[in-house]
This record gives sequence, C-alpha cells and structure tokens, in this order.
Amino acid sequence: MSVTINVLKQLLQSDVPAQDGTPSEEQYERAIKDAVADFGRRAPYPKTGTLNVVSGQSLYDAPLDAVRVLNFVPVEPTGGLLVTDMLTPVFTTTRPDSVSLAGAKLVVSPRPTYSLSRSYEYMASYALTDGQYADLPESAISLILLKARAAATRLKAIKAGGAAIKYAIGDESIDKSGIGRSLSDAAQELDRLYEDAMRQMKPQAAIRSSY
Repeated sequence: MSVTINVLKQLLQSDVPAQDGTPSEEQYERAIKDAVADFGRRAPYPKTGTLNVVSGQSLYDAPLDAVRVLNFVPVEPTGGLLVTDMLTPVFTTTRPDSVSLAGAKLVVSPRPTYSLSRSYEYMASYALTDGQYADLPESAISLILLKARAAATRLKAIKAGGAAIKYAIGDESIDKSGIGRSLSDAAQELDRLYEDAMRQMKPQAAIRSSY
C-alpha cells in the first residue's frame, strides 16, 4: 500500500501529543523517517531493476531504495549465444559477470565488454517519494509507529528531565523530578517492544537464492 508521511505523522502526534512544543513538527517528521529507514534496513523486500550496461563502464547509479543487490537475472541465450545491442555475439555460459552494491553505486564485475539492458534483483527499503512511501505493507505501519513513538517519547523525557523541579505550596510538597524518568522508562519499553517484534518477523525471501 501507499501511505503519506503526513498521515504517519498525524498518527504519531495523536499517540504522543506534544508538550510545550516538544516534539516539534520537524522532530515528529524525523522520528517517522528514522523509523521507516530502520524498518527498511532490517526488513527489506525483493525488487527487480533494469540496468543499461555499457561496454567498458563498471559503475552505475544505484536505486535510492537499494539495501543489498543480489545479482543479474540470467539471460537465456539462443543456441548458446547472446547478441547484444552492439550486434556482438557473447558466450553467456562462459561470462561470470555480476552486479553488486557499493555505497550509492552499482558495480558490474568484471568490466563489461558488451552493451545490453540487463535485469537485476535487489532487496529494497522504503524510499520517500513525493511525500509518500510506496509499497509499505499495512502490517509494517504499527511497527514503524512503535519505533517512532519511542523516539518522540524520549524527546519529551529529555525536555522534562531538564525542567524537573521540586517545590512546596504551604505544607504541600510537589515533586516533578520523576516525570522525565517515567517518560524515559516508557521510551525504553517501546524500544523493547519494537525489537521483540522485529526479531519475530520472518525475512522476506529473495526472488532467487542462488545463481
């Protein structure tokens, strides 16, 4: 499903209301982005991309959502030969080329001596595009909000801890020094629940396990 960051932010604001300006609008948004990024790194999903391989060129821009590249999709030759865009026959059965991820680049190895549009398989995170997270499973939203709630609650704990005071009104003593500790404990519990849920998740299977 597709969900906007504004919808996720509104859900978070409802779960963890701001107090004295904390969390701010920017902090709510950062909590959501960080939570989605963490979920995507730990529970990526399989996708297929297309790479226009150029003879003599090894480096190409990687998709923004790529977490791990698996490999090229095997190309079925005709009669043991594959004719490339350069009209050059290539013996695919003896060419052990592969594609891998290095930072923000795709690396084709060894350096290709052919030009051809190749499909490749990779594990993807959930990229924010035009204010939306596409392909985000509905089941992931509660987990992402759990992680974001922990971050937002921790911000409130830090703010409360810095403003914690004790005072007396007549014979009555008021102690607000424990508010920050309570919020900090709540944030730790939310983190624990998130970690437990992530450990119980089954990793999504790759499209192919080997080549």
